[in-house]
Amino acid sequence: MGFSVIPGPAISGLTGPQGPAGTIPSDPVFAGSAGINDTTGDPNLDIKKNGSLRWKVRSAGTESGSNVGSDLWVESFADDGATKLQTPIWISRTLGQVTIGAPDSTQTGVKLSVADGIGLRDRTDDPGTSTIGPQLYAKAGKLWVQTATGAEKFQVAPAPVTSVNGKTGAASLNAADVGALPTSGGTLSGELNVDGAAGTYREFSFKTGGVKRWSIQADNTAEPGDGTGSDFRIFSRNNDGTFNLTAVSISRKWAQTTFGDGGPLGDAKATTGGAHGLRNMTWEPALPNAGALLYARNGVPYAKQGDGAVYSLTPPSSFTPESLGVLAWAGDPGTVASGSDYSGVGQGRMTAVYVNRSMSISKIVWHMQGYAGGLLAGSWAGIYDTAGTLKGATGDMSTATYEPATQSAAGGGWSSSPLTAPVTLAPGVYYVCWRFNYTASPVDGPALTRWDSLDTTNGPMGLGTAVWRFAKFTSSATSAPSSITPSTLFSANGIQFWVALA
Repeated sequence: MGFSVIPGPAISGLTGPQGPAGTIPSDPVFAGSAGINDTTGDPNLDIKKNGSLRWKVRSAGTESGSNVGSDLWVESFADDGATKLQTPIWISRTLGQVTIGAPDSTQTGVKLSVADGIGLRDRTDDPGTSTIGPQLYAKAGKLWVQTATGAEKFQVAPAPVTSVNGKTGAASLNAADVGALPTSGGTLSGELNVDGAAGTYREFSFKTGGVKRWSIQADNTAEPGDGTGSDFRIFSRNNDGTFNLTAVSISRKWAQTTFGDGGPLGDAKATTGGAHGLRNMTWEPALPNAGALLYARNGVPYAKQGDGAVYSLTPPSSFTPESLGVLAWAGDPGTVASGSDYSGVGQGRMTAVYVNRSMSISKIVWHMQGYAGGLLAGSWAGIYDTAGTLKGATGDMSTATYEPATQSAAGGGWSSSPLTAPVTLAPGVYYVCWRFNYTASPVDGPALTRWDSLDTTNGPMGLGTAVWRFAKFTSSATSAPSSITPSTLFSANGIQFWVALA
């Protein structure tokens, strides 16, 4: 019989049947390392619960050379084990950049990018220092930055900025700090604040070559608590940066604006510290329904009233009070051609004067065509508004301080008596009342220039509230009363005396 010799596996290359797969212990321990390799797809590690996928850690992305591709992804999956929920972590293999919450995206030049926001849990103290860099942390609900050495700590927000570019005090923002502004269009949002204590200058400046040219500031006027203080100013500077001129100033409480140096006039909303220029209009302005307009046409100033009336403001060719050195008068004294008369011993007389603007008055003026002095005690003069309230008065005109100058030349001249104190009169009608006391025989009182010398004259005039132009009254007062009642005191005057205010 013959024999067959069957070579061993090592000789024939044959293998026996494969045995059952082994199992990995529940808590495996690997000596050395464990590897996951794939030549065509994305090598990954799946973490499951009861057979359903919950987390996947994979290396994905085509390798195109230069170390690009095969980035690391950490992904979460829904309860069905198939629906992807999030990619909490993505890491670039090439740059080592870590992105939280936004897969396959990086920000140039940073190692960590975070989608949405970063939450920092509060610490009870400041972190320890480090020689390799600063620390960012939270304390008492606020964000803080600490320098590497811990020498400086900064609350990021909402604390005020204490330094800019490492500078404290008067800090500068260069173009590189705020970014380039758009050449056309565009919007800057948010706020730029300059904070400081009341009574100090808080300023924002524009510079040329590091030297200030224009400054905008809240000034150093104190804030007493009534809304005043910390007024607004815009002013120019000289080439060396020193103060030049104020262009605009605005009071904070009343919003009164002054153009040029100086303060507002009275309660005017706009005041010009110098000439106010009006450029010519080529059209007629619309009717001002609630006020009046001032404008220019063909080089001539005009005023337009709310009722549509238009007036040229060119200087009149006739004499004005200012032409002869006074501020207001009862009328042009050149029209007084009826001679003169005495006001009467102890007889009160009144002549009305119209004031066309706010003015400071310090004296009352008469034209006297003969007067050698000699007014006696009890002589006085006063200025009253149409309600009868005294606005200003002379002292005793028998004294040297208040007695009018004598007039003895042919035709006479102007004599005046000063008020005890200057008074500011607003536009309107005022009654100038006087009572001269002098020796009746021979007469040594002043002969006053007048318009008429009739037995009677007109009473109150005007539509609406009528006013007296001339009147007489009986009074035994030896000084100007603090008030009078024009409707019962005044009566028709047969003599219309001229008077002026200066």
